[in-house]
Amino acid sequence: MVMQANLSPHNQRELSKLIISIRANAHHLDLFLAVCDDRELRDLLIQQYETTLANEGFTPYRVGLNPKAPSLKATLDEFVKYNPGLQSDSNCVVTVLGSSSLFGVRLTEDKSEREKFFFSLQWTREALRKFKFPVVIWLSNAVATGLSQQAPDFWSWRSGVFEFESQPDGVELSSSPFQTDNHIPSEQESANLETSACKIADLKQQIAELHHQNQKSPLLTTLYSDLGDTYSQQAAHESALHAYKQALEQTKISNHQSKQAEIFFKLGDTLLSCRRYEQARGYYQQALKIAIEINNRNGQAGIYHQLGMVAEELRDYEQARRYYQQALDIAIETNDRNGQAGTYHQLGTIAQQLQEFEQARTYCQQALKIEIETNDRNGQALTYHQLGIVAQQLRDYEQARAYYQQALDIAIETNDRNGQARTYFQLGQVAEAIKDIAAAKTFYLQDLKITVEINDQAELNVSCKNLARFYQEYPDDQLLASAAQLLNISLGELKAMIAN
Repeated sequence: MVMQANLSPHNQRELSKLIISIRANAHHLDLFLAVCDDRELRDLLIQQYETTLANEGFTPYRVGLNPKAPSLKATLDEFVKYNPGLQSDSNCVVTVLGSSSLFGVRLTEDKSEREKFFFSLQWTREALRKFKFPVVIWLSNAVATGLSQQAPDFWSWRSGVFEFESQPDGVELSSSPFQTDNHIPSEQESANLETSACKIADLKQQIAELHHQNQKSPLLTTLYSDLGDTYSQQAAHESALHAYKQALEQTKISNHQSKQAEIFFKLGDTLLSCRRYEQARGYYQQALKIAIEINNRNGQAGIYHQLGMVAEELRDYEQARRYYQQALDIAIETNDRNGQAGTYHQLGTIAQQLQEFEQARTYCQQALKIEIETNDRNGQALTYHQLGIVAQQLRDYEQARAYYQQALDIAIETNDRNGQARTYFQLGQVAEAIKDIAAAKTFYLQDLKITVEINDQAELNVSCKNLARFYQEYPDDQLLASAAQLLNISLGELKAMIAN
């Protein structure tokens, strides 16, 4: 039975946007990334959008990645082979699971399972176009962070990112049955949809009346711009582009330079979302020209940042770095601390792409300094995690262990049980790499203990697979006995499982 979740306002908004986006992109490929660390919440969200869309004539499918060959294209190829209806004219949506269970650390092969997954995504843009249905890929925050950094081409090509947060204190998942009629998942979502439709109708009416009264009114620019913003929130990109172009025509009548720059920027953002990079760059450059003329320094910083994103999409990493550096210089000049942290992150991404790992570490450390200053605990945890990855790439295992320990401390502070389990696992990998076998055993058992407690079956399979590998290399019946106790099975049963 599908259960209804008493979702937080943020999660309700994200779910509503995801459903709207799927509806708007039936019959052709669009890749939506859904980010969530809470498995129970993730499962309920999937059930809700599948039920809602099924009531509207969609056929929902689910498919899991093969950890031995974690390729999105191969997974979809195999799934379509046995489900030919996916490529028909009927409405359907495919949910892809399993990315969070991929190993994040190399074992005996050159690439970890996650690295293989990221690599497969980075170079399959054209190969994926043959699929004619929307795809929702579920990621953990850690996988999403790695994906944005190690597969930037795919990350920017995706159609949308929907981030779901852990339920706040006092807002819990309920167990009341979910209704099966044509029902929107939440009252908040219904309100959002109704509000957007009413706002569009109201804006169009105001525009028509004002055109009749005074076609040169400066207010028309604002109305068309607001209309474009509303369409953008619904991922109706073509309608948004049309509205913004109408707004641009009105700015030419009033010769309002700052407003022209704003509309050029919005046109660039919309085209960037549509992956029309050259056109996006053209509009950003027009916005930049005006921002320089009127000496809008904050505007210049934002435009340089977006030009860096375009260059990164086009894999012109040196040009992207130059744009990001210009954005950073202005953020420092204007003391924009959040802007500095974000741009340091992008510069770190570029450095990683160019395999300049020492430089990537420096940028991450600069971002971390600001996150500590602003008390951004979640940002700190992610940056410590990224610093751990960079340190592992540099084979600086002691430093990696220190960074992962700091990430673990924050996960414990914030009661992030999934984060704790993942970090214990990586601490075990680092301990094993430096031959601290006793510590590795302890960390692996801690990972297993938490994974059993939170009942994450996908991660449990990973933990058990890792323990089997570790036991084969370092036989220890006491380790297996502890693991068997955690799994609530006998030592003999566990040994039989490992033997198979």
